[in-house]
Amino acid sequence: MFVIAIDPGLSGVLAVLDAEGQLAAVHDTPTLCLRVSRGRRQEYDLPGMVQLLRPYAGGLTPSSKRHSPCPDRGCAVCSRSGWASASGSAC
Repeated sequence: MFVIAIDPGLSGVLAVLDAEGQLAAVHDTPTLCLRVSRGRRQEYDLPGMVQLLRPYAGGLTPSSKRHSPCPDRGCAVCSRSGWASASGSAC
């Protein structure tokens, strides 16, 4: 069994703990840099996320940090974090 702890956000990480609670792996959240009409935008790389989690799929318990308002960072950032959490749940 593994526990996957996900710190959502484009600069977040995924930590993997084994059955004894020992740190098995730490990965940066996979992202893509996309060209848009106003320059570039960073987005989640969902296929990359699936690829990172695939080796642990046999015994997986996902976990996510609790979301709270981010008044100094703006609504868009909080919305992206919530989306990351929902996307992680769907995988």
